[in-house]
Amino acid sequence: MNIAIQGELAGGSRTSFSYSSHENSVQLASANVGRLANFELNADALASMVGYGFFALGDLLTLMTLNDLQESLLRAVHWSADAHGQRDNANKVTSMMIALESLLSGPPNSPISTAVSESVAIILGNDVDSRLLLKKLVKDLYDKRSRISHGGTADITDEDVRRLQNLTGNVIVTLALRSDDFETRSKLSDWVERQKFS
Repeated sequence: MNIAIQGELAGGSRTSFSYSSHENSVQLASANVGRLANFELNADALASMVGYGFFALGDLLTLMTLNDLQESLLRAVHWSADAHGQRDNANKVTSMMIALESLLSGPPNSPISTAVSESVAIILGNDVDSRLLLKKLVKDLYDKRSRISHGGTADITDEDVRRLQNLTGNVIVTLALRSDDFETRSKLSDWVERQKFS
């Protein structure tokens, strides 16, 4: 989304026309450009932006030095944004898994898929049932990503992408808002481990 302060972004459509003399063919493509909706900056919008961690993440960019969790948060934002720019679902899932891995790799020598799936479940789940469901969902998506990145194939649906985008975004927001609680990825990993047995 592009945000303009004085309404200088006009909505409309752009049409592209191409002709190939070699193939004797014509192609016509159309796309919407400019704003899709008005974005009113008011108290409700600001409160929503605070709740989604916009300012917490923005504040990280003003710091002279970052701890490793803060660096990982910015790296996760980068990979999450990279996922939104991808066209192929496999690439989207790969980028989002890299975002999660950059935050949740877990203790040394622990299987990364287990560490990521359990960490997401602990961070976002409210009870045992929701955590088990989240762990299975993330593990299944991680397995699909692994098959693809090791030369295999996997059927990744738009619904898979939507779920993983929501999970990745929620993990980033939650950790951005709680980055002062953990300070380092190691402390975050220790906290996740303790939650498993509480």
